[in-house]
Parts: sequence; C-alpha cells; structure tokens
Amino acid sequence: MEEEKVNVEGENKMKEEEHKKEKKKDKENKSEKEEQKKSKKDKKKKEEEEEDKEIEGAETKEKKKEKKKDKKDKYDANDLEKLKKRLDKINVKIESLLEEKENIVTLMNEAEKKKKSEEVGDEAAKKGGEVS
Repeated sequence: MEEEKVNVEGENKMKEEEHKKEKKKDKENKSEKEEQKKSKKDKKKKEEEEEDKEIEGAETKEKKKEKKKDKKDKYDANDLEKLKKRLDKINVKIESLLEEKENIVTLMNEAEKKKKSEEVGDEAAKKGGEVS
C-alpha cells in the first residue's frame, strides 16, 4: 500500500511538473506571439513613415525647383532699368557697411591709444615711486 501511495504521489508530482512546464510554454508562446504582433505593427508604422517621408521629400523637391525658377526669373532680367535699380540698392548697402566699418576701426584705434597711454602712465608712476 505504501508503495502504491508513493507511486501515486510520484505520478502526481510528475503531472504537476508537466503541467507547470506546459504553463511556461504557453506563457512563452503568448509572449512570442505578442512580440511578433508588435514587430508587425512596428514594421507597418515604419513603412507608413517612410511613405510619408517620400511624399514630403517629393513636395520639398518641387518647392525647391519653384524657388530656383523664381530666382532665375528675378536675375535673368534683360531690362536695363531693373538691373540699374538692383545695382543702386546693392551700392547703398555697401556704402552703409563701409561707413559702419570705418566707425568700428576708429573706435578700435582710439581704444588702443587709450590703452597705450594708460600703460605708459602706469610705468611712469612705478618709476616715480621707485625713485623716492
């Protein structure tokens, strides 16, 4: 009888272990299936994003072409008056920039002179202090 009990208990333990293993396998299979679903969703999202990028890229290319065309039209003017006006505008800008440059250069020169005079004054003060 005891042997039968031991056998029954052993069989029960084996069944429990098998049942646990099956549960583990089921869980693993479920997680694998979920991962596969996620990866499929991710692939779909990536494909959609790539399609969107391609569409946006095509739109931006068209816009760039239009801008280039506009610039060509703007600068391919054969009208002498338009070209003279554009040149005058550029010259005015250049003159204002040159004046600004002159102002900055004079300020720099004044700052250098001031710095040198302070250095000379400091040296003289040091020499005067050493003599006494």
